[in-house]
Amino acid sequence: MTEIKKTVSEYKTILKTAMDGFYLVDSQGRILDANDSYCSMTGYSLEELLQMSLKDIEAKETEEMIAKRIHRVLTEGHDRFETRHKCKDGRIIDIEASVNYDPADGGKFYSFMRDITDRKKFDQTLKENEEHLRSITESANDAIITIDSKGMIIFWNNGAINKFGYDKKEVIGKPLTILIPEKYRDAHLKGLDRFIATGKSHVIGNKVELSGLRKNGIEFPLELSLSTWKAGETVYFSGILRDITERKQRQEILEARTRLVEFSLSHSVDELLQKTLDEIEVLTRSQIGFFYFLDKDQRTITFQKWSTNALVEMCKTKGKGQEYDISEAGVWAECFYQQCPVIHNNYQELPHRKGLPPGHVPVIRELVIPIIRDNLIMAILGVGNKSVVYDKADVENTRLLGDLGWDLVERKRAEEKLLDSEEKYRMLYEGSSDAIMLLDEKGFFDCNDATLKIFGFYNKEDFTKIHPSQVSPPNQPDGEDSGTAANKRITEAFTKGSNHFEWVHRRQNGEDFPAEVLLSAFNFKGKQVLQATVRDIAERKIAHDLHIKNIRLETENKAKSEFLASMSHELRTPLNAIIGFSDIMTMGIGGSLNETQKGYVKDIHSAGDHLLLIINDILDISKVESGKMELLIERFSVDELMGETHSLVKYKAMQHNIDVIKNIDPQLGSIEGDKQRIKQVLFNLLSNAVKFSKEEGGKITVKVKKIGEMAEFSVSDTGIGIKKENLEKLFNEFQQLDTGITRKYGGTGLGLVISKKLVELHGGDIRVESVIGEGSTFTFTIPVKQVVKG
Repeated sequence: MTEIKKTVSEYKTILKTAMDGFYLVDSQGRILDANDSYCSMTGYSLEELLQMSLKDIEAKETEEMIAKRIHRVLTEGHDRFETRHKCKDGRIIDIEASVNYDPADGGKFYSFMRDITDRKKFDQTLKENEEHLRSITESANDAIITIDSKGMIIFWNNGAINKFGYDKKEVIGKPLTILIPEKYRDAHLKGLDRFIATGKSHVIGNKVELSGLRKNGIEFPLELSLSTWKAGETVYFSGILRDITERKQRQEILEARTRLVEFSLSHSVDELLQKTLDEIEVLTRSQIGFFYFLDKDQRTITFQKWSTNALVEMCKTKGKGQEYDISEAGVWAECFYQQCPVIHNNYQELPHRKGLPPGHVPVIRELVIPIIRDNLIMAILGVGNKSVVYDKADVENTRLLGDLGWDLVERKRAEEKLLDSEEKYRMLYEGSSDAIMLLDEKGFFDCNDATLKIFGFYNKEDFTKIHPSQVSPPNQPDGEDSGTAANKRITEAFTKGSNHFEWVHRRQNGEDFPAEVLLSAFNFKGKQVLQATVRDIAERKIAHDLHIKNIRLETENKAKSEFLASMSHELRTPLNAIIGFSDIMTMGIGGSLNETQKGYVKDIHSAGDHLLLIINDILDISKVESGKMELLIERFSVDELMGETHSLVKYKAMQHNIDVIKNIDPQLGSIEGDKQRIKQVLFNLLSNAVKFSKEEGGKITVKVKKIGEMAEFSVSDTGIGIKKENLEKLFNEFQQLDTGITRKYGGTGLGLVISKKLVELHGGDIRVESVIGEGSTFTFTIPVKQVVKG
């Protein structure tokens, strides 16, 4: 009995001092006892609690609910639940309770309570944050998609719904490949497998452009930002995908506009019309295109041109010159009456459409726009038979190129009519975007509006008061006085009839710009005058100078490489003689040498070897740069290659107290390549690892393994390492990391450059990882099987 009392006393002591709250209640819910933790938790003293029952401290459960819970504990013997208790100071705290019933102890209930208020707040905050993040994710315009390591879609936001056309229930649990055009699926699966196996991917962490596939089967361009993360042992991938269709279209528009402008400089109006249609046809993915002109009466239309594809492949109807009243035109003429673009995506279902002429290709859908100038429709341009429906983007692209094409056509037509009459000349004169000025022996007496715009004058009166030299800097680039030079060129133009030259002009605000100037002499109202046409060529000049510079640099680089290769050959002959004769002298064949002389000969031999190494390196890099390096492809044993390379550095490694460890993948028996050149790369990397080892020695590990269709070679050392900011210098010609290293270790700085170029000639790549003071790892890969280039 004494032992039992002692045990009971010990348990009471434990309960009193436990960190969790505890109270003892009877079947009526009256509190019979409580520990210090619960008193501290609620703020009540034990005496106060002993005067209370469960209904006094419960903030969540009613008396009825308390009674039901007591009954449940009586029936089952225990219960675990969450509730809320009132504190003395009015606070409400969240409680996690565990209750046990002991019928042997007078039918009492033992309740243990843990304050989970902070945890509840944290859970609520976490839930709110998760909801906030989900709200942001769901409201993002970009598609946000998450897949697991098997490539199955597990998250799909509203942006993805809008971009791809699938609802969540259609894609969750489905493979990502449903969003990838079939021609790219195999590459995607291989990339996923490679990352799971190696943890390496060129996509993760970078923005890449690729093609997506909508539910309706339409491909579209995407920009992908991909990240990866792990939950336990499972790898997940989250991608943000942006539809860059508009950006691509803007780029295509810009390129097409540039092509049109350049084309217009050297082609006729007829050719320019067809080129305009061809460019629009490509932009809108159409198959036919046509151009009609309207007369000033706004009734008569004249057919001008089919697109190349429509003319050659599809339409055999009458061509240019066919003329008729606009009222006789088909449904495409609605754009004339509505004076805005018209789309017919259901052409075959139009009740008011007219029949097509003989030889005309069937029309599935069409887009037609009017070209309007000064509130008059000047032309009607149409495209048709896109494989999918035309949309607003097609309208905008057609309008932009159509307007530009028309402006170019108008300018071209004006140019072609320039010589017909003075009136036609004036139309071009006033409509040209180039500055056109008329001058006689006294100076300017007329100019067009473009002149005022280019030179920065407000009216013609101000401009015609100045001498031609006053729209130029004091001197031209060759140092000649602008006034003198201008008078000389004007005189030459009057004498010879014309003068074409480049000139530097100056705007009213003091800004200089390069220009192309054409002076043409002609008879105007009975006297000889000059027309000066000035074109701002600043952009063209920059492009031309850059092109010339690139050609010069390429020529100089090729000449340098050829010179170095030639000189290297010339230098090796005397060097080999120096090295050979120093060997003979060392062996005493020509007579014995004293110790001092032997030292000198040894220095000569060492210097010769070093210089020959430099020349060989220069010869190698020159061969590569000049395109004369040829690989001798053969199949050879990787194990044999490693053995031969190891033997070359073994003695030097032993001198530096370095262990060389080889690790060769048994699956990699043999590979194809230039064995000697690959050995040269390995030898360079091993020699550097030995050279840049620590004074106390260290370890070099050489690994070779097969990764897919590539053989990966890595050389790791425990040497001095390389600073992060110096890594980019490693593969630059004739560079070492700093002068201290150059003095201490020597070398040309060409070994790694040659190694990089030899690896790239094999179709591989080379990279480096290094930690200063801990060592470096150089890794290069080459294909297991070389592709023969024909």
